[in-house]
Amino acid sequence: MANHKIVIEGIDPNDPTKLILSVKKKFTNKLKVKPGDKVLWKIGKYSDVASISIEENPSSTNVFSKGPKEIKKSKNWNGTVDPKITVPCEEIYSIKFKPSGSKEIYRHDPKIRVNN
Repeated sequence: MANHKIVIEGIDPNDPTKLILSVKKKFTNKLKVKPGDKVLWKIGKYSDVASISIEENPSSTNVFSKGPKEIKKSKNWNGTVDPKITVPCEEIYSIKFKPSGSKEIYRHDPKIRVNN
């Protein structure tokens, strides 16, 4: 099992309703994982994002057996990919986010792809 960290680097300057995400310092909207892997969503220090929540898309496959859920006393979230999930599969999920100093909430829809 591997641990994957998705960093919310910031808000897209060309589309303020979208996030800039990175994995291992590479910008991406798609994470590749294996069954049983753990995923952490972390708000970057200079992201200008005040808070997030992560939700399933009811029309997409749920690849998680645990979570995603907010980590107590943190703005970060984590989840565990179902170790028994049939692969390959993909989930489109939603990150709802609130920019710093704003009351508006926006939704960004990245993907998680599960392979062997």
